[in-house]
Amino acid sequence: MKTNFAFRFVVLAIICVCQVSQAAESIVLRFRQSPTCAANTVRLSDIVEVTGGKDLLDLNILQMPLAPAPREGQIQTWTSTEILEHLALRGIRPEILRWSGETSVRLQRAAQTNPELRSTAMYPSFIQDRSVKQAEFNVSLTLNDYITSQTNERLNRHVTVQVPLEHVAKLQSRRNIVAVGGGTAPYEGKQEFMVEVVYQNQKIRLLIPSQVKPPAMIVVAARPLRQQEILDAQSLTYAPIPDRQVAEQADMFLDIEEVVGKQLRRSIATGVPISRKSIGSPIVIQRGDLLEVESVAGPVSVRTSGRALADGAIGDPILVENTAVRKKLMATVIGYRKVQIIANATQSTEESPTARSASRNSTSPDEVELTRKR
Repeated sequence: MKTNFAFRFVVLAIICVCQVSQAAESIVLRFRQSPTCAANTVRLSDIVEVTGGKDLLDLNILQMPLAPAPREGQIQTWTSTEILEHLALRGIRPEILRWSGETSVRLQRAAQTNPELRSTAMYPSFIQDRSVKQAEFNVSLTLNDYITSQTNERLNRHVTVQVPLEHVAKLQSRRNIVAVGGGTAPYEGKQEFMVEVVYQNQKIRLLIPSQVKPPAMIVVAARPLRQQEILDAQSLTYAPIPDRQVAEQADMFLDIEEVVGKQLRRSIATGVPISRKSIGSPIVIQRGDLLEVESVAGPVSVRTSGRALADGAIGDPILVENTAVRKKLMATVIGYRKVQIIANATQSTEESPTARSASRNSTSPDEVELTRKR
């Protein structure tokens, strides 16, 4: 009997500890008793109160507008599901929220007996998305300049901010922002900045949660590089993409491995980005080289000699001259001093098809090797 009692006591204690632990890690919300609204806009704080986990919640969120207030004498019904959906739209994760008490409440418009209430500052019930984006853009630019002044590094950082909806109107002009502070070096990841704003002849300080990401890193020359040089990892390094070249990022390389083994088409100074136009596959044929020319027609291939009339890397089309009959043909580079001509591509740049046929018939057996592929 005593054993059963002790076992039940232990189980009950474990359940209590789990519930306390869960409550400590959650934001606990509940409806207010007999809520009323005196303004024209219903705010979260009018109908909801936080009973636990206040440290996990930005209390400014309690001032967010939910909907127009009911008229005097009318009643508005709110459910816990609607409140949680509004919080989710503001970026509050549902898993850290816990609801307590009643799941619905009736909100009534409070009678305005005090004439001074009519002069109370009002907030818009609906805020256009472009207004929010404009406010976030202004704050983001300001914070980027502030971080630059603190680090002496002029980089194009990506700063994402969360502007409380009730302050969107104050931040429609960047000129309203007169001072910035806060943040923690090296100013990366989650940050909190204090922004001072002048609005309607009043100075207001706003706490702005932000996410700061460093700029994209691109491959640049670690030392002066010469034309025709084959690139290795030691000759390259990473650097932040310059502000003036952000639009050209698609032409840059983000990984050194993509560049190693390529050959420079022009000389590049130290610190200059490696662009896709400035490199290519290594040149395996140079103008004037004697070549092995392979002509392929179906199962038949013919090998003869030729001379390169241009430089080329593997895969490049170049102009070659048949040394036996002095014909110029377009060929594809397939290896070191080797090119290939497909039958349909053996178009001479100087002779007609009849002349080419005659020239082909006059080719000496000593200059042609005929191989039938099986």
